[in-house]
Amino acid sequence: MKKRILILLSLFIIISILLIKYTGIYNLKESIGNNQHISQIGDLWNTYKENEVLQDRIDSYEQLKVDKDLIISDNKLLSDIKTVVNKYKKYNPVVGTVISRDLDPKNQQLWYNFLVINKGKVDSIKENMAVLGPDGLIGLIHKVNENSSEVQLLTSSGRKNLIPATLEKDESVFGMIENYDMESNQLNFTRLDPSVKIEVGNIVTTSKQSKTFPIPLKIGEVVEVKHDNFGLTNTALVKPAADFYNISYVVILQEEN
Repeated sequence: MKKRILILLSLFIIISILLIKYTGIYNLKESIGNNQHISQIGDLWNTYKENEVLQDRIDSYEQLKVDKDLIISDNKLLSDIKTVVNKYKKYNPVVGTVISRDLDPKNQQLWYNFLVINKGKVDSIKENMAVLGPDGLIGLIHKVNENSSEVQLLTSSGRKNLIPATLEKDESVFGMIENYDMESNQLNFTRLDPSVKIEVGNIVTTSKQSKTFPIPLKIGEVVEVKHDNFGLTNTALVKPAADFYNISYVVILQEEN
């Protein structure tokens, strides 16, 4: 519709030039007034301007709707974070905001390695403190600056420390959370005793035997159990509870009161 109007307006300009050339500038007004096609072009111009105003209003409405959805989403996220804070009150939880994260289209793994939050030494943050998202454990404090800290995620390809883990329903089960597969979005829960029955759907948490994570913190859910070729140990594939792709706020657990 807009393209058609613009073409007609161009024709209007050409016709006007021709009218000036052949009738003279003083007869232009009268010629325009008596020309039905030019009058229609004028109506189309008015319609074009009205459409522009209407489109601006529609765009404004759509933006308001997007803003509203973002506010609702953010409020839901903050409510979930508040629930985590209340659950771990005795560990002096500190809420942090993610302020930076590595992004390289050629190496997507960087996104899953580290992130930086706006809490540091001035907030009593220390290395190896547990960092949680609204749905579970996401990593630990790796490096602390005065006003910020670097968080190493469970999904980090450079993570060398093994995380002692167990099952929520059976704490006698013991294994290690090792590497992460970005394509399948799964963590490896390794070194499991093959005589212990582990089922799909079991919730995996940190083990009390861990010095870094001495309390049960949710890691994820078992989606598959594999046996090694020698039958010495089992490995469970775990879908993380946390959404590692989209992290805006975190909760850092400090020392117990």
